[in-house]
This record gives sequence, structure tokens and C-alpha cells, in this order.
Amino acid sequence: MSFVKGPYSYKVLLLNTDTNLTLQVGYTGILPAAIQICLPYIIFMSESNKGTKIKVQVRELPKELFSNTMVEYKPYQDDSDIPWANWHSSVVDYESDTQPADSIRVERVENMDSSSELKSITVLARRCSWNGTANLEQMAVFHFPVDTSRRNVHITEWPATYTFSIPSLNGTWHNFMGSTGRRTVCFSQQRVNNRTEEVLMKASLPKNDSMAPIVHRLLVPEMDLPFDPHQCSRIYLEEATGRLFVTLKTGGAYLLELGPINHL
Repeated sequence: MSFVKGPYSYKVLLLNTDTNLTLQVGYTGILPAAIQICLPYIIFMSESNKGTKIKVQVRELPKELFSNTMVEYKPYQDDSDIPWANWHSSVVDYESDTQPADSIRVERVENMDSSSELKSITVLARRCSWNGTANLEQMAVFHFPVDTSRRNVHITEWPATYTFSIPSLNGTWHNFMGSTGRRTVCFSQQRVNNRTEEVLMKASLPKNDSMAPIVHRLLVPEMDLPFDPHQCSRIYLEEATGRLFVTLKTGGAYLLELGPINHL
């Protein structure tokens, strides 16, 4: 799937790799920051209202895409040759609440099994503001419930389930949300004794939404990271074991054994 910018909207290209069927569907709105597929639905997540709100849109994929009829493969010379289709239905549109922040950015989305039933969407977002002397940074976790038996639902001013502040000298570089949507890790910075210190933070989100998140450092201050966090390309947290996998832009990779963290 890819996006091709049109004069007033976007065209979403959909390909069924089992049958070679290719379709294009119109998409109106802001270019999504993240996309998930949970068959037969597709989820778009973007920043709206001049970058101060999160928008989540759930659409049902065209029925034609799931046809069992094989299509002879042929390279398209131009996208005008690709047949058009419409979304089968619109399930729900969410927009987050208004908060006193200069911007909000989608950082991570809960990993979904494309064949599992769609019941909710968890999004990790970063709110940033400037108080005149320093960046104020806050992480916000949104849980968007989805009722796939309903159609054309529009919900605005949806609040974050959890929020927590993190050191924010120059902003976070990388964030990752675990597969349960209950734990997240991020690299950040803070100023200690007139020097800049890289910080690896973790937040545990209680199942009881009324409880506050537990936020703490994963490494003690005296322990330096064996790599430059600026060089990270991807990070992945294995929640049960506490292992953190890190790949670097240089091609290197690290495995940090942090110990069991699922009890926090």
C-alpha cells in the first residue's frame, strides 16, 4: 500500500498479493502519520487542527479486494490504469481533546495482529510546548475503543487515558510501545551538573485507568549507553524478558538485558 498525492486528496493503492488485484481508493484528509490494517479494516492516524490534535479514522476495506478471482499480473504504466473502488463503509472518526500544547505528534501505535478482531486502538503521542525558556514535553497514551457493529460514528474531544512528563532538553528521539500497549520506552535527555545526559526511560501503564503511570529510568545514572542514541534507527521492547533490541543507522545492533520488567 502506498500514498500518491493528488491535487486535493490522496490515493491509497491496495494490493491483494494472493490474487494480484490492485485497487485505488480516495482518501481525503491529512497525510497519515501511521497506518494499521486489521482485516477487513484499515486505520489511519494523523495530526489535525494545525498539529494540535490526534485524528483516528477507521474504514472498512473495499469488498472487491477480497475476491478469490485471480487477476493476470501486469505492470501499470500509469496509475490512471488502476481501477477505482470505494471504502465499503466508514466505521468511526476520532479526534483528541484540546490541550495547552504547541504541537502533538503520533509516536507509536500498538502492534496489531492483522487477523485479530478490532476492538480498540492504542496510540502513544508526544505533546510539546515552549514556556519561554525550555521545552515542556509530555507523553500521552490514548485508548480508542472501536465498535465494528456501528457505522459513521464521529467522536471529538476524546481525552488521553494516561499522561506523563519526561526529561526534555532537546526532545525524545525514539519511542517504542510494547505489544500489550501497557509499557513504553523512550530515549531522552536531561541536564545534570552542567552536562547533558542521555536517559533511557520506561513507563508502565496500570490496567486500572484511574492509577497514575509508573515512570522511571531503566539504567542508573552511572551507567552509560554503549552507543549514541542519536544513531538509533529502531528499538524494540520484549516486555516479558525486559530485553531491548536496538539497531543503529551505522548497521550495528545491540541487545540490552534489562531484567524482567513486566511486574512494574
